[in-house]
Amino acid sequence: MKWQAPSASPPAPPAGSSEFLYYAPLATTTAAVLAYRAIQLWLPALLGSLAFVQLRMTLRKEAAPAVLCAPLAEPIETVRVPAPAG
Repeated sequence: MKWQAPSASPPAPPAGSSEFLYYAPLATTTAAVLAYRAIQLWLPALLGSLAFVQLRMTLRKEAAPAVLCAPLAEPIETVRVPAPAG
């Protein structure tokens, strides 16, 4: 028996079949992809909105909201690295 390298791609589904890739039903695959994309978009949007509302409430309660951000306004110390000799 002669050795043969394995195929790089899976076999094609039968003609006229409603299965797309790896023999998964097209409707199920589409629903799973759409659900994943919805979660991928809406979960971060929901969490970001909640964080934004919380930040706004915190700043509204503060007598001087800029004081909360003052440490970030200070310049950052930089360090110079000497150039390599040569």
